[in-house]
Amino acid sequence: DKELSADIQLIAADVGAYSKAESDAHTKDVRDLADSKVPSTRKVNDKELSTDIQLTAADVDAYSTAETDTRIKDVRDLAESKVPLTRKVNDKELSADIQLTAADVGAYSKVESDANIKDVRDLAESKVPLTRKVNDKELSADIQLIAADVG
Repeated sequence: DKELSADIQLIAADVGAYSKAESDAHTKDVRDLADSKVPSTRKVNDKELSTDIQLTAADVDAYSTAETDTRIKDVRDLAESKVPLTRKVNDKELSADIQLTAADVGAYSKVESDANIKDVRDLAESKVPLTRKVNDKELSADIQLIAADVG
């Protein structure tokens, strides 16, 4: 609305536009904003973001849920074929190392066996040997003495 009674100088605002400085300021703000954004050529696992992408387990070097389930099932089957910690041997749980003793299996210990054997040896040693003779007759079998044997 400037009267043409003399030469006039219109500026950008007079025509409803931004000045170069104002336009540059707005453009700079938008450029700064755009510069802070991911370019459409950026890739995620070699897939360009120029369109929507769908990553799979294989893309990230992982097993799919189906593959994982299969592997876990195989390991579960293996684990289930093993002896449980609660299993007992002679009433001793296998949740840790166990040590069975002779008494646990109903046997004598070495010390007990040695004592028993010594008792039997002592008894045997207190007996008359088969080579013992009575009037020159060995006691390896029954003997009969007669009057001549005793003189």
